Amino acid sequence: MEVRDLQVTFHTSSGPVNAVNKVDFQLFAGEILALVGESGSGKTVTSLALTQLLEENNTEISGVVTFNGVNLLSADKKTLREVRSTEIAYIFQDPTSALNPVRTIGSQLKELLVVNMGLDPSAAHARSVDLLQRVGIPGPEQQLRTYPHQLSGGMCQRVMIAMALAINPRALIADEATSALDVSIQAQILELLKDVVDEYGMAVILVTHDLGVVAGTANRVAVMYGGEVVESGDVADVLSNPQHPYTRALIASAPNARSDVQTELAVIPGSLDSRREFALRRCQFAPRCPEVLDKCWSHWPGLAEVAQSHWAACWLSPGHTTDQEPSNLPDGGTGHS
Repeated sequence: MEVRDLQVTFHTSSGPVNAVNKVDFQLFAGEILALVGESGSGKTVTSLALTQLLEENNTEISGVVTFNGVNLLSADKKTLREVRSTEIAYIFQDPTSALNPVRTIGSQLKELLVVNMGLDPSAAHARSVDLLQRVGIPGPEQQLRTYPHQLSGGMCQRVMIAMALAINPRALIADEATSALDVSIQAQILELLKDVVDEYGMAVILVTHDLGVVAGTANRVAVMYGGEVVESGDVADVLSNPQHPYTRALIASAPNARSDVQTELAVIPGSLDSRREFALRRCQFAPRCPEVLDKCWSHWPGLAEVAQSHWAACWLSPGHTTDQEPSNLPDGGTGHS
């Protein structure tokens, strides 16, 4: 998948809300790409926009999302339906809301296999048992007869993963798939995702606000703030050598359970503004940045390569100079990841 210049605007009664602006990234087979940032940074809207899962009314989406040679943002409804049902799977944050509460787990899973995969009922039943066993659900034959409310959150999430794997997708989008689970269940789900990537070679977009999850699971990371990607690269490079003040602030605010020294957690002052001033092209983080320059209020630096396969959008990072104009930057100031 290649995403170029993705923009999402919600038109509301009180004016337009700019949710995502000029987001670029690539997703490769067999890798996990993490989209990380605080609530409101644009992660979920970005992931939903990729396959046009946002409500059409009052929503404006532009850019290019190329998947298997098809631009999903200009594709007709039939093509989108085929891609969603056979090529790209989505795991939502709250599995109990995504599952039908009045139908058994088995009926929902078997319907998916019959309608989307063309299996007969007998083959669909056998495949359902196999899928539940594959995701670590004990007694899969019996669990097919249970309803979502009879299962724990972790078990429901495993069912959602089984439904995602049922179509043998080329890509999987997991939106905060473990945020509501306790630590032990979270670790099991993340390990399962990594096993799935290794076994099936699929690509995964992991939407999360947890840097611990990113460090232990993802191959690459794109840090989002104010609807824009402010830093991206290999996980080890970004976390060990962060180049954007927001990335550094996120890392500093994360608790370190391994440290013997009790330190007060760092706090990012202020709050994220939902009405982003993209038209002014300033840095969205400027109002909260401890290293802000005068230029940050008037010019967006764009992503520039600060090291091999490591990109950052900050005037103070390598690859930028404070006397540069945005028009002199790669890709007209938007850069790429």
